[in-house]
Amino acid sequence: MTLPSDLNEVTIFVKVVQSGSFIGASRALDIPKATVSRKIAQLEEKLTVRLLQRTTRKVSLTEIGQLYFDRCVRVLEDLDAANLAVAEMQAVPSGTLRLSASVVFGVAILSRWVAEFMQQYPQIKVEVFLTNQYVDMVAQRIDAAVRLGIPDSTLVRHHLGTMLYWLCASPAYIAAHGEPTSPQELFQHHCLSTMSENPSGTTPWNLKNGKEIVEIKVPPRLRVNGFLFIKQLLIAGNGIALAPYFLVLDEIHAGTLVRILPDWYGSEKDLYLVYPSDQHLAPKLRAWIEFVDQRIKAQASWAIDS
Repeated sequence: MTLPSDLNEVTIFVKVVQSGSFIGASRALDIPKATVSRKIAQLEEKLTVRLLQRTTRKVSLTEIGQLYFDRCVRVLEDLDAANLAVAEMQAVPSGTLRLSASVVFGVAILSRWVAEFMQQYPQIKVEVFLTNQYVDMVAQRIDAAVRLGIPDSTLVRHHLGTMLYWLCASPAYIAAHGEPTSPQELFQHHCLSTMSENPSGTTPWNLKNGKEIVEIKVPPRLRVNGFLFIKQLLIAGNGIALAPYFLVLDEIHAGTLVRILPDWYGSEKDLYLVYPSDQHLAPKLRAWIEFVDQRIKAQASWAIDS
């Protein structure tokens, strides 16, 4: 048996039964009576059964027609409910938003954004994946990610700003060892760096002051594969580090860290919000993109040298 592929035929059939006549269905659906008759005939031909008994005054259901009508009504009701659900999701962002970022950015910045975002959109659930490794966003079903440097060209990218690195130390370290007055004096200090900066040997710090660029190959006293670890050592007074601006800003404001050589900073790195496609954005993702835009505008200096 060939099932009907035209949902219009089913809709017309249900309307004929509900209105009690072909002319009633024609008026209710605002289509010609001849179209109603043709569609019912096509439906019965596909099903190879008679659904309606026709008389000059009314139509009535056959036994199998009654069974088919009951099922069709439920199907159309389910379809209406599905359409309504989609419309409601378009109106009110909901569902689960899956985000990704590096560990340091996630702890320092993304955690605050997500907390505020969840308060603003209580119907959205959030899953966050923090990793310093490459993430296949499509395979992992990640809706959006924050990435440093030029992202994959297949992704839609939204530039968030330019991230700088600042030289920092604690007041206790400066009191004990003095404060360098030039990049060259860093050789005389305990320097802390990440292993990612150089797999082995000395650590190159490319420092800028306007158009002047100086490369300092610092022999680090300690190297570790994470800025969060370095931050704790800085606060404890164990040395000087070149750290992401956003990671140390609160401590600088609080006085637990001090920016040294304030005219110098590490090379800029662009920060992006990326997502797989900009076609038919889900309301939850559209809400997140707009939210991040607002946070960036509200904190215009978060990623600049100021």
